[in-house]
Amino acid sequence: MEQVLTIRSKNRERLTDAPQFVVDSIPSSLEYLGYPNVLIKSLAAFISNNGLNLKGPAGTGKSTLVKTLNALFNLPLFTLNGSLEASKSSLVGEPTIKQAGVITVKDGQMHKAAMYGGTLFIDEVNMLRPENLSLVNPFNDRDKSFYNDVRGVNVKAHSETRYVTAMNEGYAGVKTLNKATNDRTVA
Repeated sequence: MEQVLTIRSKNRERLTDAPQFVVDSIPSSLEYLGYPNVLIKSLAAFISNNGLNLKGPAGTGKSTLVKTLNALFNLPLFTLNGSLEASKSSLVGEPTIKQAGVITVKDGQMHKAAMYGGTLFIDEVNMLRPENLSLVNPFNDRDKSFYNDVRGVNVKAHSETRYVTAMNEGYAGVKTLNKATNDRTVA
C-alpha cells in the first residue's frame, strides 16, 4: 500500500500545472466492490506499469475497477469504447479548423494519455477494428511509443502512462484478441 500512496502523491504533485481537462479526468471515488484477488492483481499491474486486460461478463465491475485504480493512483483516465465506430482519429487525433481558418489538431485519447501520463482505457477492445488495434500495440510495448501521423511525430508516452483494456467474452459480434495484443497485457 505504501507504493500506491507514493505513486499517488507523486502524480498529484506532477499534475498541479496540468490543463483543467486533464485534472477533471481523474476519477475521485473508490467504488469497486468486486473480487479482492482481481483488485490485488490489478494493483500489481499498475504498480509495475504493465498493461492490464480485464475479461468478464457485462456488469461485473471492469470499468468501475479501472476508475477505482485511477482514483487510487491519482491518474487521469482517457476512455475509448472499442466498438466498430471507434476510429483512428479517436485514438491519435484529427485535424480540425479553429476560428479564422487556422488548422489545428484535436488530440485522440491515446495521444492525451501519452502526453499527460494518464491511463488509456479501451472498453470492449475485442470489438476494435484490426487496423485500429494495430495502432495501439506499439503504445503498449515496453517503450510505450507510437507514430502519430496526424501530428507527424513519434510520441513517447510519459513514464506514468498506463494501458488497460476490458472485454466481454462470449457475446455476438466480439472477436478473439490476436496474440500480439494478448502478449502485451496481464489478464
